[in-house]
Amino acid sequence: MDLSKLLKKLYLKLLSKKTKERSEQVILWIALISYIIHLLIIALIHFNIISISEQSNLLKDPIAAIYTPFSFILVYEVYLLIYYLPKSTSTYISKQYEIIALIIIR
Repeated sequence: MDLSKLLKKLYLKLLSKKTKERSEQVILWIALISYIIHLLIIALIHFNIISISEQSNLLKDPIAAIYTPFSFILVYEVYLLIYYLPKSTSTYISKQYEIIALIIIR
């Protein structure tokens, strides 16, 4: 198999609409579950059920748990940036602004 066929197959596999929709669902669930786990860890530390010798600021405040799902959503937005690059310039540029907004919010 030559290189162009391999690249085309890889492109169709990674940047298809089906892969985009599937990855959207996976990232949504990962973000939700990671947020809940982060909150649980903070609660366990707060109630002295578990102790961590060197505690991070991310494990002190429940509001800090928002960083976790935002990180996964940011990764997905970068994937969308790559996804929309060959399809639409205006959508590609809007994705750049979304990523910048996520970074600023974070």
